[in-house]
Amino acid sequence: MTSFFDKLSLRLNGGKQKAPPRSFDRVAQFSPKKDQPNAPAAQNEEELLQSQRLDVDVFQDPARVIVYALAPGVDPNAFEVILDEENDVLSIRGVRKRPDVPPPPEGVKPEDGKFIEQECAWEPFFRKVVLPAEVDPVKAEAVFTKGVLIVTLPILRVAEGRKLVVSEVLSQK
Repeated sequence: MTSFFDKLSLRLNGGKQKAPPRSFDRVAQFSPKKDQPNAPAAQNEEELLQSQRLDVDVFQDPARVIVYALAPGVDPNAFEVILDEENDVLSIRGVRKRPDVPPPPEGVKPEDGKFIEQECAWEPFFRKVVLPAEVDPVKAEAVFTKGVLIVTLPILRVAEGRKLVVSEVLSQK
């Protein structure tokens, strides 16, 4: 019998048995290997997006799950936040874009400037978050404040049941 975590791993990794290690060296990961000079840089867009991860914190209390995603430089309208059909996996996709360089002072040409350090990842990102409980998609909320996406997902209380209102039907003769 396959365990829950094995099934989950297969689902999140597109049917692959083992998840690829998270690499912070994106250039090395997607550059052709030295012994394969004609090798493609990346297999496909999905593989590239999978590598440019989004850092998240997942908090749970008895009533809700809250996902905090660090996303500086992202336009709030550019997020794609999707809850899967089973309400237990949250997908977040977007693009970090560098703001334009301010115009140079008078008498300085734009081409005279250059970046001294480039550590920021101004690129597309994608992240799937396995939720610790099934959530209510109708009451879910997402807000973006100070560079942090906060997704609040109320936990679905299926086990508690639901009180039904009983009404009387008058028979017609």
